[in-house]
Amino acid sequence: MRHQVNVTRPITGNCGSSICSVCRPGGLRSAQKRIVRTIIQEVIADIDADAGQIVLLIYWMGGIHTELRLLRRRRGQHNTTASDIIDAVRQLVLIANDDLIAGLLNRNKLTTGHGNAGRASA
Repeated sequence: MRHQVNVTRPITGNCGSSICSVCRPGGLRSAQKRIVRTIIQEVIADIDADAGQIVLLIYWMGGIHTELRLLRRRRGQHNTTASDIIDAVRQLVLIANDDLIAGLLNRNKLTTGHGNAGRASA
């Protein structure tokens, strides 16, 4: 399976004198998108079924290209909470309330399979 996407669009107008202020986190998202659309000529996506990866070929203005490989989620694969976290919560339920368990999970930076922080049930 191969998809080809052309993302070239020219920037119109003045981008401003300081590109650093646009690129830092919290910068103008629309300006960041315009810059990316200007420096990327083409993106080609392909699937490497044997390796279980999505292969992106990024062609930059000026003729340079970059290959980016991303893990592909398999059929039936889900983001799940680690089994050791589940076991710990099962033990904590016997001696602690929900607020205390949620606080312990958050202080230890433990998250669910979807990346959510612990919180007490309502």
